[in-house]
Amino acid sequence: MDRILIFTVLILSLIFLFIKNRDNITYQKLTEIMIALYIFSCAFPRLFMPLYYVTAETMGWGTFGNAFRMGSYFYFIPYFMFIQIKQSAFKIPKINILILSSFAIFIAYIALNTNNTVISSSYIPIFYFVTYAFFLYLIIISCSLKTIINGIYLGFSITVCLHLLLAILFPVLDIKAVTTLFFKEATVRSAERAGAVGTFGHPNNFAVYASYYFMFFIGCVFTKFRYKNSIIFAILSFVIIILTMSRSALMGSALGLIMIIALYIYREHKIFSPKIIFKGILPAIIAIVLLLVFTPLSNLFFESDMDEMMLARSMHYLCGIEIFKQFPITGFGLNSHLKYMSENLYIDFNTIFGKTEWLGNDFIYSYPIHNTWLVILCETGIIGITTAILFIGNFFFRFKQYVKESNSTYFSITIITALGIICCLLVQGNSDWAPLTPTSLNISLLFFTLSLCKKYRFETENNTLKI
Repeated sequence: MDRILIFTVLILSLIFLFIKNRDNITYQKLTEIMIALYIFSCAFPRLFMPLYYVTAETMGWGTFGNAFRMGSYFYFIPYFMFIQIKQSAFKIPKINILILSSFAIFIAYIALNTNNTVISSSYIPIFYFVTYAFFLYLIIISCSLKTIINGIYLGFSITVCLHLLLAILFPVLDIKAVTTLFFKEATVRSAERAGAVGTFGHPNNFAVYASYYFMFFIGCVFTKFRYKNSIIFAILSFVIIILTMSRSALMGSALGLIMIIALYIYREHKIFSPKIIFKGILPAIIAIVLLLVFTPLSNLFFESDMDEMMLARSMHYLCGIEIFKQFPITGFGLNSHLKYMSENLYIDFNTIFGKTEWLGNDFIYSYPIHNTWLVILCETGIIGITTAILFIGNFFFRFKQYVKESNSTYFSITIITALGIICCLLVQGNSDWAPLTPTSLNISLLFFTLSLCKKYRFETENNTLKI
């Protein structure tokens, strides 16, 4: 029933966008609408529909679950294939050999990991990465960055409106029935920290996604793109994050905001210059501290279920470290750590933490490790985590250079958003595995890809579709 409602909302949105733009339907406008609809569809995890279950187990093997799934981007591949054929007259653009080779080596490394006793588990994320990479490739070769950003802006705007409505209905008005409208098996945490669920299955997943579009609208504000509307959507996005009751999302968003100020607003200065510290970073930190200490958010951060959650995560961290000790170089295998943890791992938590009211052994061994970086470490080993660290380090190192090289507002929005998402990942990744779920990966991988695309860095702002 939830999927029927999702498709109904998407169809109504498409009809609305067509009616609104009925006097200006060009291929470029149609493409913006399709990108907007795709971005909107990413907010519905239930659209990742199973094609084939590899196992009948309920929880699967890791963060990607136990089934090959068809993401919402599948529905848009035919359109972008049509656009590309229309533009290039059946000429297929060349693919960067280095990127293709690196991708092939990555897939081989994952698929041939001899430590993985359930190798079919790794084929599930590989299927996702390959199909999604093809989708992103079609977008890049078919569209200008102007078209893409306009589409993303429209898609996120619609998403914020729906998410705000749902967040007001629950938890503000306490109409719990709305929590299962778009995800029939959604959970809302404990009563003292219920948190908005929106269109997702858990407040943490919702919070991760909301922090991403908050970063996007912050990028639009700082580049003065649709300035007044962007300010409104940024504020609404932040309100949504607060209503999810997610501590990590608030902290991640705060770090993202601080880093954007330091690296973009004051990009002409060295990062530790007095001007950045006293005019940018310090005022932002003071504002955040005042917000957390002297508002109702203080209860969220310093009371509520903080002790219980810290205990649960500490237990999970020990599990991840133990797996890493056993498989340090290559890891146990992508999307496989939960299988290994539930069948081969036992830790006497009573000895380590003493007798507590809640140990949650069933929870610990039944859900993926609540730490994105530990998941990467124990599933892909030192090789995988080193690759992730090098990517993040290179991004920070080259951020100012890329901004200076480009004169495009659209590219500035893209790279600012990517920076904000990385900051969110650095914080949220330490307390949850939600950033590794496909709905969140759809957005983060999209912005990482666009920000690293040299074509867009030097693209002029008046580039449009060639049709």
